[in-house]
Amino acid sequence: MGTLNYDRFMHGTVDCSNLPPSDYVDLLREQVMPIAPQGMNQVHLSDSATSANDAAISIALFRYAV
Repeated sequence: MGTLNYDRFMHGTVDCSNLPPSDYVDLLREQVMPIAPQGMNQVHLSDSATSANDAAISIALFRYAV
């Protein structure tokens, strides 16, 4: 597995001039998905641990509240 090339897109500020490369989806599929927990078929990248926790709790509530 090579080095992760998408780290420059994972920061807390939005910069519309800093677009991901054309192979961004391939980078995620080839480098992130192999280390995802078994049964997971999607990835959600967030800008901070707090944001990631908030998203995880929201997804769990939406999933199990229905």
